Amino acid sequence: MKAVKKSGIEWTDFGVNITKGCSYACKYCYGKFMLVKRFKKLEHWEKPALNPHLKNLRKEVSKIPKGARVLLCPTCDPYQPEHLEKTRSVIETILEKSEAKVLVLTKSHMAMQDYDLFSEYKSRVWLGFTVTSLSVNEWEPLAPPPSLRIDALKRAKSLGLNTFVSIEPWLPGITKPVEIARELRKYVDWFIIGKLSYFKTPEGYYRKQLPEVIRKLEIMEVRYLIKDNLHKYLDKKGKEKHRKIAEAICR
Repeated sequence: MKAVKKSGIEWTDFGVNITKGCSYACKYCYGKFMLVKRFKKLEHWEKPALNPHLKNLRKEVSKIPKGARVLLCPTCDPYQPEHLEKTRSVIETILEKSEAKVLVLTKSHMAMQDYDLFSEYKSRVWLGFTVTSLSVNEWEPLAPPPSLRIDALKRAKSLGLNTFVSIEPWLPGITKPVEIARELRKYVDWFIIGKLSYFKTPEGYYRKQLPEVIRKLEIMEVRYLIKDNLHKYLDKKGKEKHRKIAEAICR
């Protein structure tokens, strides 16, 4: 098995998981549901173990094409308290042994431990934070609160780092994409918006809400990507626009 895998996420090219499982225990975790669907049963998800395939990382990263985007992490959070040292080691290896770009997506302010490293490789690192609400919500019981993520985001931008915010999943009745964008736009280069998966949502919710969200984001003149999982609510022109954005984002 490989440590570096081709990504099915439209805004990145490859993915590396630091762990199997995630101690933040977010109720909407698509990584957990995806693996349960595949393997039928998944134990100890909230007690993450290091990915054993990371032993192959140094060999594999040299084969990553120049400029390709590598996401940490597709199905877990890279900054879990149990494995912080390994996270830095993995990022260093990718940056030193390849010419790829590293996209870090986290719910943790602990990413600040590596701001020195990100600053050293500023042109090749994009730091992202998942923000589903501006205040604590029940879907993220053990994750660091949004206030700490936002403070870390502001610090990152003050250092001149490339930043993005993932507004995914868009939780009906909780997530307010326009409010989040308005509050954080000074500190964010890109917003990414995606729907809730594996749970039922109110009938017609996204179809009704998405046009108004797009209208207001356009007025604010922020850069944003509507993910593929919301494309059925876009017209043909909108779909093509966001396919092109997905290819260009974080380049």
